[in-house]
Amino acid sequence: MISLIGTSYGSFAATVGEALVDQGPGMLWVEYDKTDADGNVLPRSTQVAELGVPTLVEQHEAMHGAAPSGPHWEDYKTLNAMTTMGRLSIWLPEGTPDEVFGALKAGWDALPSDPEFIAAHEKAFGKPVRSVPYEMVAAAAASIGDIPEEMVQFYQDDIAEGEQ
Repeated sequence: MISLIGTSYGSFAATVGEALVDQGPGMLWVEYDKTDADGNVLPRSTQVAELGVPTLVEQHEAMHGAAPSGPHWEDYKTLNAMTTMGRLSIWLPEGTPDEVFGALKAGWDALPSDPEFIAAHEKAFGKPVRSVPYEMVAAAAASIGDIPEEMVQFYQDDIAEGEQ
């Protein structure tokens, strides 16, 4: 698994923001906070911030006068870290030959220092490339099997409640 953090918020703001918000039927309410493998919130999108859209943490602070905390927040951060790393990664099938993985990883590792890629990325997304070390992504993937049973139960109960 290889991960390169980057979002399409530049194109999001230009398409969704213009089509849904500027023309009336939509509202940008909150930006999904992305987190690293340790649950630390990553820097936010400057494009969405410029639209005045708060992050989830900022919205919680505005509504409740304090940052989110407690066991549900800790569960959210754990799940968020796993899903952030999962969706911003390339997953290879089990049994992929080592030489294929090595070649893909070498190419991926070279992207953040490739001037042509950097220029294209900044033009498309309006912000610099941020990469995540393979070791961090591998640790996040390995931690999926370590989810506490009470956290699994909390999400199962929450989903079941939402289905009613």
